[in-house]
Amino acid sequence: MVSDLSLSSPMIVVPKGYRPEFGGGLTAITSHGNHLYVAGFERVGEAYRWIVLKLDAGNLAFVKKYTSNATSRSEVYSIAVNPVTRHLWVVGGQFFLLHLASGFRIEILDLDLNLVKVISGDNRSVALTIGFDEDGYAYLGGVRLVSEYNMSGFIARYDMNGNKVALKEMPGRMVYKLLYSNGYLYVTTIEYSLEERTGMPRSKLTLEVFDKNLNDIGRLVLEENAIIFPIPFGKMAFDGRSLYIPGSKIVESEGEWEGLWAVYSISISSPKLGTTTEAHSTMESPSVETQHTTTPVPLALLIAVALVAIVVAWVLLTRRK
Repeated sequence: MVSDLSLSSPMIVVPKGYRPEFGGGLTAITSHGNHLYVAGFERVGEAYRWIVLKLDAGNLAFVKKYTSNATSRSEVYSIAVNPVTRHLWVVGGQFFLLHLASGFRIEILDLDLNLVKVISGDNRSVALTIGFDEDGYAYLGGVRLVSEYNMSGFIARYDMNGNKVALKEMPGRMVYKLLYSNGYLYVTTIEYSLEERTGMPRSKLTLEVFDKNLNDIGRLVLEENAIIFPIPFGKMAFDGRSLYIPGSKIVESEGEWEGLWAVYSISISSPKLGTTTEAHSTMESPSVETQHTTTPVPLALLIAVALVAIVVAWVLLTRRK
C-alpha cells in the first residue's frame, strides 16, 4: 500500500459524438506531448469499426475523432507512438474467435488523426501488442492458427514506413505482450499443454528476450502450474530496474479452483543482456505478487476462462488421436 500518494477525485468525460453500441468500447491508450490518444471499436451492424479519440491531457477536452471503415469484428488491442515518425500505430484483430478471424490489422495515423497506411495480416491471425525501438522500427506481436489444431506466435519487425523486414515464428505458443528497452525486446509468451493426471490444460508463462534482429538472448519461466487466461488488453511496464506484467489465472488450491489477478515483477540488473548465460544470471527469479480482490474474480471472466480451457483441452485431445 502506498501511503504518501495523493489521489484526487477522478475526472470522467464522455466525448461528444461517441456513444458505442453493445460490443464496443475504449480499449487502449497512449500519450504524446499534451494530448492523449484513446483507441477502441464500435459495432456497426455485424461489423466493427475502429475509433481513435484525441483528447487534451490536462482537462480531457475532446479535440478530434478518427473513424475507420467497418471491418469484420476486428477489435483494437494496442496503440503506440513511433518515436521517430511520430505516427500512431493502432493494432488488433479478433482474438476470441481466432478461427474465424480475417487477419490482424494495423492502422497508421499521424498525430492529427489522418490515415497514413493500413496493413493487413494473414487470415486467422491477430496482433496483440506493439512496440518501437529508438530507430523507429516497430515490433508487432501476436498469434495465428497454422492449422485447425496448431497455433504459432509471431514477432514481426517493420521499418518506419510499415514495410515488414523480419518475421520470427514461435510455434506452439502465443506472443502475449512485448516491450522494447535499451537494445532488447522483452516478450511474454504463453504455451498450453494437457496434464496427464487430470486432463486439464496447463499454461507456461515465459519471459523471452531478443535482440533487435530477433535473435534469442534468454528466457525465464514465470508460471507453469496454473491456467493462464490471456487478456489481450494492457501492456508491460519497465521502470529501469524491473519489468511488471499484469495477468489473470486460475489455480488449484485444496481441490478447489480459484480465479486470481496477478502482477509479475522481474528484477533486471542490466537491461543489456549479451548471451543466454548472461541473460539467466542478470534476470533474477521472479517475485510474483498475486493480488487478491475483496470479491472473487467476476463470474463472466471465470466463464470465459473455462471456455478457453475447454477449447484448449479439446484441441490437445484431438491432436493426440
